[in-house]
Amino acid sequence: MKIHTMLSGAKTSSLTKELQQDREKAKGSHKAQAENKADRVSISSDSREVMETRQTNSRTVGDLRSERIEKLKYQIQSGTYTPDPERIAKAMFSAHRDSMI
Repeated sequence: MKIHTMLSGAKTSSLTKELQQDREKAKGSHKAQAENKADRVSISSDSREVMETRQTNSRTVGDLRSERIEKLKYQIQSGTYTPDPERIAKAMFSAHRDSMI
């Protein structure tokens, strides 16, 4: 199947020129857009607050853990530490049950 155009040579060449110009404009605008784009990261104020709260809480937990360890060390060294056998058994059972899952 052939498609015959009824346009004259002058009209065809002007249409071709217009298409080329449109393509060049499109290429130019894409390049300009690509050059203007830059990767950016922004953190909302809510996210900053959550992050700061987590950091504060992790320091607090770490401080409490350090205090507990120091207290236990002192009790062991002084001979006043008395372990709770029921608590130890529950912890061992939980650890065993969790490892089976």
